[in-house]
Amino acid sequence: MGRRWSLEEISILKEKYPDISYSLKDLSDMFKRSESSLKHKANKLEIIRNIEKGKFVECSECGKEIYRIPYDIKNKKNHYCSRQCLYKWNSKNLKGETAYNFKNSNIIKLCDICGEEFSTYLDSQKYCSIKCKSKSQMNRAMLTCTNCNKEFERTKSGIYWAKKRCFKTIFCSKKCQHEYMTGETHPNYIKDRELLKDQNKSIRGSKEMTDWRVKVYERDKYTCQICSKISKKDKVVILNAHHIERFTDNEDLRFDINNGITLCEDCHKLTYGKESDFEEKFHNIMLK
Repeated sequence: MGRRWSLEEISILKEKYPDISYSLKDLSDMFKRSESSLKHKANKLEIIRNIEKGKFVECSECGKEIYRIPYDIKNKKNHYCSRQCLYKWNSKNLKGETAYNFKNSNIIKLCDICGEEFSTYLDSQKYCSIKCKSKSQMNRAMLTCTNCNKEFERTKSGIYWAKKRCFKTIFCSKKCQHEYMTGETHPNYIKDRELLKDQNKSIRGSKEMTDWRVKVYERDKYTCQICSKISKKDKVVILNAHHIERFTDNEDLRFDINNGITLCEDCHKLTYGKESDFEEKFHNIMLK
């Protein structure tokens, strides 16, 4: 709800509004209100700007004299002083065929698709139902399902986008698609299942790698070679056997005890992504 007009503001509006030397923008800044708000209040108080050469006309319902601008006089047949008069006039005069939303349901037509008769109030309507209208808009082609070889219809737009997306297969249903995309017919199927295994992960969990870790720990006496931490009864230190030269880059040195060094978990984290920077340091430690 907008800010109320004070008596002082109304008196200033009556004085300034008719004077065309004050633009609507000036008045808007003066009153700190929008231009539409000023126009609405001035119209309500029947204050006329000199620039608007309108006329006084009678209200179509109650006969009260009201001011209207030239545009309204030219384009509107009826004029009303209030909404109440508008509603009263509409209730008396806009009935039956003269009503705005009158619907003439006496037009009998034949559906262009199914040929059945239907009644409507629109001269332009051609179809008896949405189903018939949908059929008229369908531009379909016959295709064969890749899975069950059943013939089915598909819209040409659907075929166009399937080709654009490089789909080599087409199916009549989701069930057929699921059946076809299972097993060897799936485009991403890998016949050699061994290729799915992570070879590095398998080696790291092997008995040979476990034996290698134990040998590295025993040689270093279960002590971190950087910070010299060692596990005690009251304080447990997690140890890692670290490959001095990277595990993935040197297959021949994976189980070589001289390529391993014992580090605590915190010191081991320092080497992540920087293994090559620590190689020389670890080799020097091993020579001592």
